[in-house]
Amino acid sequence: MQFGSADQVYLNVGGLSNGVYTFAVSVPGATNGLTDLAPDNLSVAEGDYSTRAFRIAEGIVTMLPTATHVQDPGDLTRVRLYPFDATPNNGGVYQAVVCPLGIDTEGGFIELAQPKCVKSDNFKVPTLSTKEWRLVSGARDGTLTANERTELIEAYPALAAVLPDPSLSEAQVSVAPGPGGLLRSAGGCYKYSGWKRLKSYLGFTIYRFDHWATACSNGSVMTSHSDPSYTMSEIAGSVIAGWSVSDRQVWGVGSTQSTSRIQLNVEHCIVKYGCIAHSYPTGTIVAKYNNTAAITTTGI
Repeated sequence: MQFGSADQVYLNVGGLSNGVYTFAVSVPGATNGLTDLAPDNLSVAEGDYSTRAFRIAEGIVTMLPTATHVQDPGDLTRVRLYPFDATPNNGGVYQAVVCPLGIDTEGGFIELAQPKCVKSDNFKVPTLSTKEWRLVSGARDGTLTANERTELIEAYPALAAVLPDPSLSEAQVSVAPGPGGLLRSAGGCYKYSGWKRLKSYLGFTIYRFDHWATACSNGSVMTSHSDPSYTMSEIAGSVIAGWSVSDRQVWGVGSTQSTSRIQLNVEHCIVKYGCIAHSYPTGTIVAKYNNTAAITTTGI
């Protein structure tokens, strides 16, 4: 089936029995396209299979609370497949796969131990030309020549508006007393934060990523370090289709320094083609017993 753009692609659940399902968009012919983190799975950027989970009851779709995808408000038998990554297939061909996660019974939901995919269909949307893919790849891996950069901006502004330009990004860090904060030389708690504003090759802001954590010391060792938090703001809605937290951790409490790290996976998309790039904003805070810290905000 041919669609005019990626956001027009919906899954029709007709023929599926009552139960809980998930879907994935994959490259055509993929045998592991439903497996999270598999290279053939083009749907995984926003999260694992639960972000695409839905329930069918008498032919009507209801998205599960974990889902980030939506049903068609005009037709409750359809689920929207977008966003998904642009296919590497030269013909713009994709495969949509549906698998049951479990069945509904009077006693509740029963998860299937070994679900078997029950529906698979191919579809097409417009695809980038070979030259466009070359410019996208160069922008993503930082190998654009000066002439290619000019060509991207002047000949393909729709691509240039989506792709992050590392040379135009802005960043800043700050320190503030946290709850119970004392003089920096005497231990206490401090809130450490940083932010990064990502801009496109056209110079427009794509988003701003802020991150922060509060760390405490007794003057000798780190006594606590909060889980890192974040916000996304100044978002270019036509460019960013969504994001997920790909890493969040804290370590080192009880030693002379503790560290928190948070990383996102952000989808950069053109509605017509799908998602053509990802950025990975990462905030790292290394707090030390003497209330100093190294704060970095990286990743595009």
